[in-house]
Amino acid sequence: MDTFLPPRIPEAQDEQPKEPSPFRFGLLLLVALPVFTGLVFENGSAFMVDLLLVLIGCLLLYWSIEYPWYAQVKHEL
Repeated sequence: MDTFLPPRIPEAQDEQPKEPSPFRFGLLLLVALPVFTGLVFENGSAFMVDLLLVLIGCLLLYWSIEYPWYAQVKHEL
């Protein structure tokens, strides 16, 4: 679970660019999911928007708890 969508860290300039992330179309998916669920289900877009907001909130909470501690431990080593 340590590699669950970590925030991006700037890469050194001398390194070769890595392969593109599979999450690069994430924003498009966040926009398209409510539209498609609204077409398929009655009031589906409202439900999907609420679900996506909860998931984004959980992800931000996870980052705010996990990464400040990780940075502090990394500097102590």
